[in-house]
Amino acid sequence: MVIITALDVADDDAYAAFHALYARSIDTELDPPWEFRELRMKLAGDEYVQSVALVAVDGDEAVGGAWAELTLKDNLQNAFATIFVDPQHRRRGFGSALWRELAVALRDQGRTVVAGEAVKRVDAVESDSERFAETLGFHVDLVNAIRELPLPADPPKAPARDGYQLAAWRGLAPEQWRAEYAHLRSLITQEAPLGEVAWENEFWDAARLELEARQWQESGRVAQIVAAVAPHGALVGHTQLIVPDASDEVYQWDTLVLPEHRGHGLGLSLKAAAMREAADLVAGRRRITTWNAASNEPMIAVNERLGYRLIGYATEYAIDLSDASPAER
Repeated sequence: MVIITALDVADDDAYAAFHALYARSIDTELDPPWEFRELRMKLAGDEYVQSVALVAVDGDEAVGGAWAELTLKDNLQNAFATIFVDPQHRRRGFGSALWRELAVALRDQGRTVVAGEAVKRVDAVESDSERFAETLGFHVDLVNAIRELPLPADPPKAPARDGYQLAAWRGLAPEQWRAEYAHLRSLITQEAPLGEVAWENEFWDAARLELEARQWQESGRVAQIVAAVAPHGALVGHTQLIVPDASDEVYQWDTLVLPEHRGHGLGLSLKAAAMREAADLVAGRRRITTWNAASNEPMIAVNERLGYRLIGYATEYAIDLSDASPAER
């Protein structure tokens, strides 16, 4: 009989076993697992995001786990969930059991909408994770395209033009930009393509930027940031390259240009500049991966200009807990 309990992230042995199980349960080619320190920090939570983490044990063997992230300053009705089962123990109901326990915990926290992702290779018709989500009653909300840029790569020359300039830094934004950069960070939800789930803008302030920079350092990540400065001196766009020290992966994270400043080639300028600024960080790495809404044609065009190639899809699923079937209540 499967027993599901809360994970004590502070317990070294329990967390190590949890992470090892998670790592062997993830498709490492399309969606590499969070590194050991990174995931532990995520699950430990902070004043902006807390997590609920569960582990499923059958007999004396851990067979699966789950966690959900709950933001504390915004989107108080939503949660983002991850469920995984050891490949050797799938199709035995462990994932469904984890979901039932997780759903109860999220309802107790007042969360009514839960989202998650399922990935598949570009040549796959359907993936196990997609079938699993649909079996649980989740519906497709948005499809993201996953692209990779093999390294080394030579970014095109794309200097800022029309009076715009670029500013670059690693980690914490310079004090002069901190308030404006926090505002930019809060807008990605509103400016990126979304599905039907209502996501509010994220809460960002200078204090959260400072916390994030400390967390990057403590988890072994370096963040290369490049921002766009308008002719009148305000920050109007940015991009992030994230480089973990425990793998050969590089991640292209948020890229945003404010609507009124689009049409000046800033998306390409930002991403190309970030690659040049981070040349010492990415040397010897295997690739850069990035996810974009499959409908975001302007950003996809920028990525293809940089040399990115399509390798898979990440489907965002969602479920309204108030509409869940009686068996899930």
